[in-house]
Amino acid sequence: MDFDKKFIGKDLVISCNEIVIADYSSNGSVININDYSNVFFNEEFSYLWNSTLEDYCKGIYFHGYISFESEVYRRCVKPIFMWINALEDQISKHDICHIEFNSYINDSEVFVYEAEGEVNKKINYKSYFYIPKIISEYLSKKHPEICLIKKEKSKKRKENLFLFRNIMMFSFLFLSKFLCKIKSGKKSISNVNNNDLLLISTRSQVQSEYMLGLYEKYKNKAVFLCSEQSSKPSSNKNFLKSFNIDFYCTERELSLIKLLKIGFKVLNRYRKIKNPPSLEFKCGVVIPTSNILKEITIREFDFLVYEEG
Repeated sequence: MDFDKKFIGKDLVISCNEIVIADYSSNGSVININDYSNVFFNEEFSYLWNSTLEDYCKGIYFHGYISFESEVYRRCVKPIFMWINALEDQISKHDICHIEFNSYINDSEVFVYEAEGEVNKKINYKSYFYIPKIISEYLSKKHPEICLIKKEKSKKRKENLFLFRNIMMFSFLFLSKFLCKIKSGKKSISNVNNNDLLLISTRSQVQSEYMLGLYEKYKNKAVFLCSEQSSKPSSNKNFLKSFNIDFYCTERELSLIKLLKIGFKVLNRYRKIKNPPSLEFKCGVVIPTSNILKEITIREFDFLVYEEG
């Protein structure tokens, strides 16, 4: 399995850098892993995600983690099984007696955001951070006859980058919400005192656009409560302004003390995540959940601010 583009010319190369499987024994034909995107482990994953985490997460934030099920499947589980399905297909077509990982870290903790399942840009992440480890454990159980050759790299860089990514994300989310508060204007939600008003709460341009029909129907009684996504500050507000719609910014109601309290709550949840159970699929694939829960916890800051607003 090629993670550094060093196996060109071999009979069979599976490359994470190119996001392709290259079968050089067939005149260099290229097999795209997206051809293996028809993964049928979503139901099993749904069961595992809910049942495995239920007992563990109740004392931390069970329902919050459960709500990220589709995110984890799309960004983590599905990409892993795409690679495994592609590999299984090649094993069935070729007489493979050994597989060499030219970049391997002996650690299977997963990166979720801006990582394997990202369609745009991967940030401070390499596919060999955990994919080879999960695949090698799977192959050892499913195909013990295949010899696995591993060129190991230190996991220190991976651990440092994971911590750095989360520190930067937390800092970005906090600063983004603080700036949203500063730019939110002077209109306070406390001034909305008419019991007959229809309050429409949105946190993105897409949501506001969807609710325009309802707003037009009850225009004389409807008011938008505008929140912003941290990744797109002011976009929702600017969209509503373009339609000359009256709105109130929910971020204005958040004091710096409230933001700090939410931040400490998130960091406290992050600290409590220790040795959670792994997701063990019937086929033999095992996906650890520690890093998954930690990344979700950091991202939860955005939603907790929206909830408080």
